Amino acid sequence: MRVFFLSLIVFLLLPFSNAFASDDLDQKEAECMSFYEEKKKQSQDAWKNYDEEAIQKLEQEGKIEEAYLLGFKPFIPIFEISDRAEECGVHDERFYDEQLTFCAFIYVDQWSAEARKYMFENFAKPYCEVAFQRGDRRALIHYLKYHLNGLGGIKDYKKAVEEINRFVELHPESIDLMMLAVPIYRRGGYGLEQSDEKAFELIKMLVTEKPDSKFTCELSLYYRNGIGTEADEEKSDKWLAVYQEKWPNEECDFINFESLFKKHFPTVTEAPE
Repeated sequence: MRVFFLSLIVFLLLPFSNAFASDDLDQKEAECMSFYEEKKKQSQDAWKNYDEEAIQKLEQEGKIEEAYLLGFKPFIPIFEISDRAEECGVHDERFYDEQLTFCAFIYVDQWSAEARKYMFENFAKPYCEVAFQRGDRRALIHYLKYHLNGLGGIKDYKKAVEEINRFVELHPESIDLMMLAVPIYRRGGYGLEQSDEKAFELIKMLVTEKPDSKFTCELSLYYRNGIGTEADEEKSDKWLAVYQEKWPNEECDFINFESLFKKHFPTVTEAPE
């Protein structure tokens, strides 16, 4: 894990080093370069003094916050660099991805749920939120996995659905992501009332919004199996025909969202369309 984060830091610092490659720096560029070099040294020095045994000892003594702060010390300068990225004119796309990379802290197996929650809420979330506000779907997926899998210690299906609604309200063009709420309503629990009816209404709404999408298959299956509505073979056949006309060589089957309910770092970050 330490090797991963060391590699991550090098990767994140590249946009700054490239931005200041010129010998002809104006005053603002010189100040940014000085700031960048200072923070880079702080991070490197913190890694040299990184003491995992000391961190574990603090945890055993119940000094949780001190332990987390000590363990996170090498990353704090990188957060500070991120804060000044726009001011210093660093618009490298990798730096935007960095905001998402901090979400990775919620998947560290070696940490307790308490540690993950502390790190996420106090350090990572503000940067993930930048990506969320920018409309990056991957940030939403990270939030969902955090709440659905209890990575902070408590599973909260209601909060997961709220995050989906918030994302779509901010980015109406991403209405298709409401599909992510369907399996959550189908399962229910953890603060959310189970409701096949709500799942059906969401699918019906999505087909209205996107009548030529793969959601037509899902709607056909709901009608055929009477999920959240009365079984209706005629309507099922109608939407299956719409689906098969557009995707004649593909089977019609339920969309698999099982990965959302697993703790691993997501490999697929967008809902099917």
